[in-house]
Amino acid sequence: MNSSRKKISVIIPFYKDVQTLDVCLVSIKNQTFKKKDYEVLLINDGSPYSIKDSLRKYGDHSNFRYIKYSRNKGRSYARNLGIKEARGEIIVFIDSDIISPPELLSAHEDYHRSNKNTFLWGLRHKTDWPAMNDSPQKSIFSPYSGLHIRDFREFILSDSQYRSAFEIEPWFFLGTCHASIPKWMINRAGGFDENFKGWGVEDIELAYRVLQTVPEAKVKYWNEFSCMHAAHYRNAKVNHVELIQNAKYMLKKYPSFEIELVIAYFGREFLRRIRYYRNLILPNRFPKDSNTGSIQPYDLVLGPNLGSMTCFIQGEPREYSLLGLLLPYDDKVFRNCLVKDCLDLYLLEDIPVLLKELDRVADKVRLFYPSNSVLTRLITTLLKNNGFVFNASRNNGRQTILYKKQGN
Repeated sequence: MNSSRKKISVIIPFYKDVQTLDVCLVSIKNQTFKKKDYEVLLINDGSPYSIKDSLRKYGDHSNFRYIKYSRNKGRSYARNLGIKEARGEIIVFIDSDIISPPELLSAHEDYHRSNKNTFLWGLRHKTDWPAMNDSPQKSIFSPYSGLHIRDFREFILSDSQYRSAFEIEPWFFLGTCHASIPKWMINRAGGFDENFKGWGVEDIELAYRVLQTVPEAKVKYWNEFSCMHAAHYRNAKVNHVELIQNAKYMLKKYPSFEIELVIAYFGREFLRRIRYYRNLILPNRFPKDSNTGSIQPYDLVLGPNLGSMTCFIQGEPREYSLLGLLLPYDDKVFRNCLVKDCLDLYLLEDIPVLLKELDRVADKVRLFYPSNSVLTRLITTLLKNNGFVFNASRNNGRQTILYKKQGN
């Protein structure tokens, strides 16, 4: 191997989480992997805080590179800069609040040697505050140490019904706080999308895009090796606002039912629904000659078309595979909406979500479906209880309900 090349490049971006930086860096410094075979790129994303002490302790090694710029540009930009500068064949992403076990890099390198073309993501458990009083020790990583909270994803994926559903969409739990990928693969996918600002979603979007753009790529969950998330203070309200904005951006970028469901429900609820709704969305669920009929008066139409469930918008050249549970459109952007011949296929618990979301984007909504007394009773009760004006009629075994918000 050329002396300028490395097997692994570890990319650690940071902005404000400097209080955990020391434990992160010492855990990387203490890796059993040969120093000559990896490098550490610490990316200062315009942090207003001094890290002189950390650099003095950990920055004097030949495999350590410190990259700094003055203005905060976001974690996607920081990671992309790290990727550009990286000399490693494998990129390992670690957040600045992550404590790595000594064997972590060796384990990543071993995995990629045996499993080509893989975007690998692993668990990260949370330390409690008492555990942070000591320097990271190997004992912290024992599941019996009593010093941490297990990663919630591990609990969910230990259940076979959720795990089998997860195999369909392996990208949606990925977090780049602890992940690795061949450099060529992330470059082919185009790196991180720098339109994501603040906290959240940029990592699952990258995993989703890798699977869309790199045919040979695999995204794999790795439960054999874990990192620890160092306890520290964070502004949960700000994180939540940024997460919502980033989620909306991803849905507009990919108007598809998978993204719609993962943003609307996430976790167990997403996994429970994804397999069910895949059967509804994918072709051949409806007769091949099925269509939404006359849709000229309607700006937005949800219903079967040529054997598949689609979302059609007047004036747009293509249809979208959307359910209507979370739509990538602004409030009241449509005058009227039609939902035809598919309502009876929705999970009953999702009907309230659908009715509310359709009202958000349209002034008036018309529901048209085969008569179903249970469904009609549910819909009319929900509309009454939530202040809607509606008209319900039945003719030749077909039910029609037209509703709008009172005052519209």
